[in-house]
Amino acid sequence: MGGNLGKALSTLQKKGDGDAGAVAPLEDPPTPPETDPRLPLTARQLFSITKSWKGIARAMEPTGIIMFVRLFEENEDILHLFQKFQHKRITELHRDSMELAQHAGIVMSTLDESIKKLGNVDYFMDYLHSVGKLHTKIPGFKREYFWRIERPFLAAVQETLGDRYTDNIENIYKITIRYILDTVVKGFDLGRPKTGTSSVHQQLQQQPPKASPEPSPSPEDCKDDETKEGISATQKGIMKQSSGLS
Repeated sequence: MGGNLGKALSTLQKKGDGDAGAVAPLEDPPTPPETDPRLPLTARQLFSITKSWKGIARAMEPTGIIMFVRLFEENEDILHLFQKFQHKRITELHRDSMELAQHAGIVMSTLDESIKKLGNVDYFMDYLHSVGKLHTKIPGFKREYFWRIERPFLAAVQETLGDRYTDNIENIYKITIRYILDTVVKGFDLGRPKTGTSSVHQQLQQQPPKASPEPSPSPEDCKDDETKEGISATQKGIMKQSSGLS
């Protein structure tokens, strides 16, 4: 039995080896496909953040809470935008707050969807433009508020990843969050109500400007006119008298 098994393995080995002693040449690894030119990440960077984000996805809720606690600590002036938090102080926004966890989960889900779809730029842009447009419905929300999430986001990612948050990974996350926020801001601008300023401006350009009205005469001018009119009337009377005499 053992001999037969040995012969069978030897036969398979010879068939697999082909030429005895020949070494198969090593092939170069395939070149990764180029990324969409609209994406500010190389193929290697895209691969790195996709792999790194899996660690964040496993700790989505705590990462989101860390992010929002840091956001409110640095920006107390935007608390009024959040109805659930506007009557609370920073010290009351504990990390185990149910309301904070729910809102953080919503925002982190948006970031999760965005990062997972970085490879599909058309979907990525459409999705984040929609997110930006939704924020135009929030009373008092300004486009610059979006950028305030950058630092808290990076701090939360760093805390979650720990030693895995290298300088290279930090750079990739910076590029990515700025790309995400820039796309959301563009969506916000697209969603803002259009004003009639541009159409009025075009009409003014097409129609010649009306002549400005004549300036109102000054009191001195009025007196001069009255004097002239009086002289003119006197002259006319004299002329009529002269003509009657003749």
